[in-house]
Amino acid sequence: MYTDEGILIFGCLVHGAEPWATIPKAEQFVELEVAGNKVNILQEILNTTSAVQLTDMLESESALKHALPHLVQDIEFSSMCSHLADGFGRLGKPVVTFAAKQFISMPDEQLKSLLEHIEKDTGVSFRKTPYRLGTFEVFDIPANGEGNEVISLELITPLTRNRSGLSAPKGFRLAPTINIDAPLSAHVILNHSGMIVHNGLHIIEPGINQTVNTAPWSGYEISVFDIDGKLIQYTQSSLILRIGMNAQIQEGTIHINDKLTQSSAGLGKQIHSSASYIRPSTTMRSLTGVPDSLFEAHTKKTRDYLNKIYPLQGSDRWFNKGVAYEVKVVEHFRNILNSARVKHAVIVDPFFGEDALTRMVPRIKNPDLAMTIITSLSRQNPDTDKFNYDILNMRAALNSMRLGVVAGIMRGLCVINLVTGSTQAFHDRYLMLELYEGCRELYLLSNSFNKMSGNWPFCMSKLDDAISLEVGRYIDGLILGQDITKSSTPEMTLNWPKDEQTI
Repeated sequence: MYTDEGILIFGCLVHGAEPWATIPKAEQFVELEVAGNKVNILQEILNTTSAVQLTDMLESESALKHALPHLVQDIEFSSMCSHLADGFGRLGKPVVTFAAKQFISMPDEQLKSLLEHIEKDTGVSFRKTPYRLGTFEVFDIPANGEGNEVISLELITPLTRNRSGLSAPKGFRLAPTINIDAPLSAHVILNHSGMIVHNGLHIIEPGINQTVNTAPWSGYEISVFDIDGKLIQYTQSSLILRIGMNAQIQEGTIHINDKLTQSSAGLGKQIHSSASYIRPSTTMRSLTGVPDSLFEAHTKKTRDYLNKIYPLQGSDRWFNKGVAYEVKVVEHFRNILNSARVKHAVIVDPFFGEDALTRMVPRIKNPDLAMTIITSLSRQNPDTDKFNYDILNMRAALNSMRLGVVAGIMRGLCVINLVTGSTQAFHDRYLMLELYEGCRELYLLSNSFNKMSGNWPFCMSKLDDAISLEVGRYIDGLILGQDITKSSTPEMTLNWPKDEQTI
């Protein structure tokens, strides 16, 4: 798959096609237009000689030369990697991945639409394996010829008709699925309730099944090696021992006629119906299958209890009210901003005043950090709540700090003030971190930075990647003095130090 300019999106050569496999002529070369971009998809079935020649060309010349007749130019590769990977109905197969020199470049939304189309058409998910974007992969010839399993793992379980007598498997049987002429080695790992219950190497002789009794298990991993130690099969699976079922009983429809319903009348039938009708329902829940063993019940009880008293520490934080917690909030932000991972930090806070400025900036010890503070100060003083504020006060505070002891750590500081007339241009508070590895982290803040946890408890929560993308675009607009949501028409009354005259 490549663009009209010959830039590779994704390609692969998969050895071992079925002898009867065909590709309709109309699908051998397809020109698509996805999200305004023209994409070419070429697929062919090659004979073994052509496939080997193509592989040799990739390895010796790091290029696809004259291999794709519709290419505007040859595709050249900058690097390669040999590894094991899953794909095309096979697990743990040897793969060589070649990375193209030219990387695809297009707007985010268009690339997203394109990748979703490719995933739907081919099953290749770039979200799960992002390294595959802009690469050409060569899947090696499966050792067993067809990519099917060589050794099957069968359950041994004392299941009974009585539900109370159901239990997990207590053993397994290894059986060759094809005729083998030499012993094979099978490494089997069994697990149950998050613990390994069996880990053994088993030798499978030609024509002989092997039965192994074990403790109860609910998941397995099997790796099969030939007599030379080469991996020829890898399978991993978890058993479904319990199935939860929910049944909903629908009740009568209720019509709501409030201001929201009336306001949505002109927005289309679907939106109006969603706002004006609800249908209550009662949910009945049940669980069927293998019941928890006594030890599983003990494991769940202790895990839940320990998670309650020792909660997992992620990026989210909550600080109680008071000066002691206010100090902890400042310390927490200082640790975040002083991290060597952070290249640029953006604070979005409509009430970020001089008090917050003088408490936050002097505690930053990373002179290479670029920091942008976007505030929305109008007439209300963020530190006194009186309506006598002048943005010149912020400018004076910034100039005073630049002349003082913190001058060395203010080299990358920028402060922007946006207002809409005499009101604030935005409401919510955010912290956006641009990291050196090229990604972003965004946090939603409950309070403004002025007396962060002095008057009210303070909470910050990391946003999911999908939400971060949308909020990041919104913040990018604010940096430029724009509100992409059209909720306000901001005016930039301070852009320090870029233009100190813009008052």
